[in-house]
Amino acid sequence: MTQMAGPSRKASNLETEATALPLIGWHERVALPDLGVEQLFAKIDTGADISTLHASDIVILGQGKDCRVEFTAPLLRRQATCTEWPIGGVRRVSAPLVEERIVRSSNGEDEMRAIIVTTLVLGSLTFPAHFSLTSREGLRFPLLIGRDAIRGRVLVDASRAHLVDGGRTCEDDHGAL
Repeated sequence: MTQMAGPSRKASNLETEATALPLIGWHERVALPDLGVEQLFAKIDTGADISTLHASDIVILGQGKDCRVEFTAPLLRRQATCTEWPIGGVRRVSAPLVEERIVRSSNGEDEMRAIIVTTLVLGSLTFPAHFSLTSREGLRFPLLIGRDAIRGRVLVDASRAHLVDGGRTCEDDHGAL
């Protein structure tokens, strides 16, 4: 009679590590404090390598390690609901340019994008994250959070949303500014 082995030590360690990670949903409330954005709704996109932030009027300033990117942020300070968001705004922001790279969009087209690093607040977590800048006009979420930002930090439950803020829904926020 063949005896079945129990779970391997490696699998057991992965389960222990996974249970220690916070659970997030397929879209969550976040903040980008270095850019002056107190609240923004982001789609968690595990199919994307890098995170993407809506930006318009993108201008690269300077050269070398002092290079910065100036752009118009997706909203002035606070997104009121995850069902819609104001486009543009009068406030321009800037961030250090990490690099320019070709990024393939969800429609399969390659685009040269500026990549910045800025602080991301996701629930109780605060950490630096890389973002590509591009127009997301007409799309539901001004921000996509990709795998590189969340790897090793959270687990994603794609069937749920708003887990980091106690399950408040988008509808709870209408008119709440």
